[in-house]
Amino acid sequence: MPESMAGIVATFVLSLLLLWAFSAGLFAALYFWRGVTFASFFGESQGWRHFLWLGAKAALVWGPIMLLVVITAPSRWKESVW
Repeated sequence: MPESMAGIVATFVLSLLLLWAFSAGLFAALYFWRGVTFASFFGESQGWRHFLWLGAKAALVWGPIMLLVVITAPSRWKESVW
């Protein structure tokens, strides 16, 4: 992680986007595991939006916790002392 304020912001944004995508993919996998077929679900116009919305909800729940972890990162830096 870059030891700067821009690095902290970039790390948080990248982590939040990865969390959103991973959560949406996990929800999709759980739906397909329960028997929803890929062709029938993504043939609908709202199918992929549903998974993105579920992933956004998960990111909203875990985002503040991730923000706290990223904000406390400067206390563990070795080279630059703030």
